[in-house]
Amino acid sequence: RAGSGIPRGLFWSPGGRFLCFSREARRPIAPYPYQDLAAAPPRPVAGRYPMAGSTHSRVLLGVCDTSDHTIHWLEHDPAEDVYWTNATFDRDGTLVVARVSRSQDHMELVRYDAATGRRLAVLLEEHDPEWVEPEHGPLFLADGRFLWWSSRSGHRHLWLCERDGTVVRQVTKGAFDVQELLSVSPDGATVWFAASGEDPRQRHLFAATLADGEIRQVTRERGSHRADLAPDGTRAAVVWSNLEAPPSARLLDLASGAATALPMPPDPLAAFALPTQRLFSVKTDDDVVLYGHVALPPDLAEGQKCPVFLYVYG
Repeated sequence: RAGSGIPRGLFWSPGGRFLCFSREARRPIAPYPYQDLAAAPPRPVAGRYPMAGSTHSRVLLGVCDTSDHTIHWLEHDPAEDVYWTNATFDRDGTLVVARVSRSQDHMELVRYDAATGRRLAVLLEEHDPEWVEPEHGPLFLADGRFLWWSSRSGHRHLWLCERDGTVVRQVTKGAFDVQELLSVSPDGATVWFAASGEDPRQRHLFAATLADGEIRQVTRERGSHRADLAPDGTRAAVVWSNLEAPPSARLLDLASGAATALPMPPDPLAAFALPTQRLFSVKTDDDVVLYGHVALPPDLAEGQKCPVFLYVYG
């Protein structure tokens, strides 16, 4: 119940003095019977499964001060039921947490005193009648400001905020979602991120200027680009591929655009007859374009029929 956007439960402050952790109380959840299939023969056991509409577990965030090993729980209303998510330490050692309502239509980003657990201020709030799901904590910059992920414009983009949460400007714009925040240049002037751009089936490297939000698409070849940036922000190692081209790597000079091919191992699939892959699109009744992907047997003859496997997560 720590919420989405948290793949772990321990969060260190810069310098290592404070350790934030989550504690989940699962006793309120009624025992749920199931079978332990690892046993031979299977045996009945009971676990804690939070059924929809029933009482769920309660999660709290605590902070351990490693200087004296005292523990402080973040200030909260004991009667409230919220998701605590995206715990992030600021450079000054304070702790910022996104608190999401159980109905997930309201979020508040709150700053806490890590040394006492005291609630200091609400930095910003997000409202949406259908869905609020913060999956990324703030990225704090050297000048005290921070970058925040928000879908308030209709797409997931990066917003520059003052330390107190006041919005300065929307940094990234476009009819696409920011997929990954890769790096901020050492001078704090440029943010590098991954996004699809105009075609949602692709992934490209982009740069945006924090001062004015000017966006530049760095990679252009059709397909997917995975980029790792050098700490000094001058180069990027980019791996590119698409349905027809196996992965290839190059070192990209981000200032000049010059690319140097990097050595790649032999293609381990070169000797195999691989499926023929195709992308297709269909329109819904309200003209929304949906994209699909099909892999066909390499020896499929014209007019030949074969079974189709469709995996649906439901």
